[in-house]
Amino acid sequence: IRKVTGVQTCALPISYQHCKEMHYCNKGLREFFALHDLDYQDFKVNGIHVDILNTFDDALCQDIIDHATRQNQELGE
Repeated sequence: IRKVTGVQTCALPISYQHCKEMHYCNKGLREFFALHDLDYQDFKVNGIHVDILNTFDDALCQDIIDHATRQNQELGE
């Protein structure tokens, strides 16, 4: 399993909370992380960086990136 902890190549982390705000279900998130050999439990604690999600040609990844980007811009981060 590929750990996402310590990957710091992009300033924008995608959190588990971002996914819940977009109403992504836990089952679907677990399946996505398993499919891509990513550590789901680590993601729930530490998040995942946008550059990792950008490596996948996936519309849901782009939706969550857009959501997190908008939210961070609103917060002035």
